Amino acid sequence: MKKKESEKSFTLQLLSIVLAMVGVLSGIVIHYISNRTQVLLKKYEISFELKNKNVLDFMDMITKTFYDAKHKNISDLNEDLESLENHFFNFGAFLEKGNRDLIFKHIKEYEDYCKNVALRPVLSSEELSQIIDRYLEHRTRFSEEFSLAFK
Repeated sequence: MKKKESEKSFTLQLLSIVLAMVGVLSGIVIHYISNRTQVLLKKYEISFELKNKNVLDFMDMITKTFYDAKHKNISDLNEDLESLENHFFNFGAFLEKGNRDLIFKHIKEYEDYCKNVALRPVLSSEELSQIIDRYLEHRTRFSEEFSLAFK
C-alpha cells in the first residue's frame, strides 16, 4: 500500500511539474507572439505613414505641375516635374513591379500632357475647360492606381 501511495505521490508531483512547465512554456510562446505582432504593427505603422505622406506630396505636385503648365511657367514646370518623379521614387519601392511600372508610365504620359499644355498658345475658354477635364482625369486615374497598388 505504501508503494502505491508513493507511486501516486510521485505521479502527482511529476504531473504538477509537467503542468507548470506547460504553463511557463505557453507564457513564453504567448509573450513571443505578442512581441512579434507589436513589431510588425509598428513596422506597418511607420511604413504606412511614410507611404501616405509621399503619396500626398505626390498628389500635391500633380496640382502644382498643372498650375505651372496652365500658366506657361516652363522653368517651374520642369523643376516640379522632376520633383514629381522624386516623390514617386520615395514610395515606389513599396509597390509591386507591375504597379510601379504602370504608375511610372502614367507619370510619363502626364509629363507629356503638362508640357503640351505649357507650349500651347493662348487658350479659349472651351480649350481651357477641356484641359482642366483632362487634368482631372489624370488625378482620378492616379488616385485609382494608388488605391489598387496599396491594397
